[in-house]
Amino acid sequence: MNDPEVQTAKAYAQAARTDVEKRNRLRAYYDIYYQRMSALATTPEIKLALKDLKASHQGSLAQPRVRPSPTPEGATPTPTPSATPAPKNPQHKHKKKK
Repeated sequence: MNDPEVQTAKAYAQAARTDVEKRNRLRAYYDIYYQRMSALATTPEIKLALKDLKASHQGSLAQPRVRPSPTPEGATPTPTPSATPAPKNPQHKHKKKK
Protein backbone atom coordinates (compact mmCIF):
# COMPACT_ATOMS: atom_id res chain seq x y z
CA MET A 1 0.00 0.00 0.00
CA ASN A 2 1.53 3.28 -1.09
CA ASP A 3 -0.68 5.51 1.03
CA PRO A 4 1.58 7.58 3.33
CA GLU A 5 -0.91 7.45 6.22
CA VAL A 6 -0.96 3.64 6.10
CA GLN A 7 2.83 3.42 5.88
CA THR A 8 3.22 5.81 8.81
CA ALA A 9 0.76 3.81 10.93
CA LYS A 10 2.59 0.56 10.12
CA ALA A 11 6.01 2.01 10.99
CA TYR A 12 4.58 3.43 14.22
CA ALA A 13 3.17 0.01 15.16
CA GLN A 14 6.44 -1.77 14.43
CA ALA A 15 8.38 0.70 16.58
CA ALA A 16 6.43 -0.17 19.73
CA ARG A 17 8.53 -1.20 22.71
CA THR A 18 6.10 -3.48 24.53
CA ASP A 19 3.75 -6.19 23.36
CA VAL A 20 0.66 -4.40 24.67
CA GLU A 21 1.70 -1.17 23.02
CA LYS A 22 2.31 -2.97 19.72
CA ARG A 23 -1.08 -4.68 19.81
CA ASN A 24 -2.82 -1.35 20.43
CA ARG A 25 -0.90 0.33 17.62
CA LEU A 26 -1.62 -2.56 15.26
CA ARG A 27 -5.34 -2.17 15.96
CA ALA A 28 -5.10 1.46 14.86
CA TYR A 29 -3.05 0.43 11.81
CA TYR A 30 -5.63 -2.18 10.77
CA ASP A 31 -8.40 0.42 11.13
CA ILE A 32 -6.56 2.80 8.79
CA TYR A 33 -5.48 0.07 6.37
CA TYR A 34 -8.87 -1.57 5.94
CA GLN A 35 -10.67 1.77 5.81
CA ARG A 36 -8.42 2.72 2.87
CA MET A 37 -8.85 -0.68 1.20
CA SER A 38 -12.62 -0.50 1.61
CA ALA A 39 -12.64 2.93 -0.05
CA LEU A 40 -10.84 1.41 -3.04
CA ALA A 41 -13.12 -1.66 -3.23
CA THR A 42 -15.64 -1.61 -6.07
CA THR A 43 -18.00 -4.48 -5.22
CA PRO A 44 -19.94 -5.39 -2.09
CA GLU A 45 -18.29 -8.84 -2.09
CA ILE A 46 -14.82 -7.32 -1.81
CA LYS A 47 -15.99 -4.99 0.96
CA LEU A 48 -17.45 -7.95 2.85
CA ALA A 49 -14.22 -9.92 2.42
CA LEU A 50 -12.21 -6.94 3.68
CA LYS A 51 -14.49 -6.67 6.70
CA ASP A 52 -13.89 -10.36 7.50
CA LEU A 53 -10.12 -9.97 7.05
CA LYS A 54 -10.08 -6.96 9.35
CA ALA A 55 -12.02 -8.88 12.00
CA SER A 56 -9.62 -11.83 11.78
CA HIS A 57 -6.53 -9.60 11.98
CA GLN A 58 -7.87 -7.68 14.95
CA GLY A 59 -9.04 -10.89 16.58
CA SER A 60 -5.52 -12.27 16.43
CA LEU A 61 -4.34 -9.32 18.53
CA ALA A 62 -6.53 -10.27 21.49
CA GLN A 63 -4.92 -12.33 24.22
CA PRO A 64 -7.83 -13.69 26.26
CA ARG A 65 -5.65 -16.03 28.32
CA VAL A 66 -3.20 -13.39 29.47
CA ARG A 67 -3.95 -11.49 32.64
CA PRO A 68 -4.53 -7.84 31.77
CA SER A 69 -2.85 -6.51 34.90
CA PRO A 70 -0.54 -7.82 37.63
CA THR A 71 -2.13 -10.15 40.14
CA PRO A 72 -2.61 -8.46 43.51
CA GLU A 73 -0.50 -9.81 46.34
CA GLY A 74 -2.28 -12.51 48.29
CA ALA A 75 -4.58 -13.47 45.41
CA THR A 76 -2.58 -16.58 44.61
CA PRO A 77 -1.64 -18.73 47.61
CA THR A 78 1.98 -19.72 47.88
CA PRO A 79 2.81 -23.26 48.99
CA THR A 80 4.31 -23.63 52.44
CA PRO A 81 7.26 -26.02 52.76
CA SER A 82 6.88 -28.96 55.10
CA ALA A 83 9.09 -29.21 58.19
CA THR A 84 11.11 -32.19 57.02
CA PRO A 85 11.36 -33.56 53.51
CA ALA A 86 10.07 -37.05 52.90
CA PRO A 87 12.85 -39.67 52.77
CA LYS A 88 13.65 -41.00 49.33
CA ASN A 89 13.48 -44.71 48.69
CA PRO A 90 16.74 -46.16 47.41
CA GLN A 91 16.42 -47.10 43.77
CA HIS A 92 17.06 -50.72 42.93
CA LYS A 93 19.44 -51.24 40.08
CA HIS A 94 18.70 -53.88 37.54
CA LYS A 95 21.03 -56.86 37.54
CA LYS A 96 22.63 -57.96 34.33
CA LYS A 97 21.43 -61.25 33.02
CA LYS A 98 24.15 -63.69 32.04
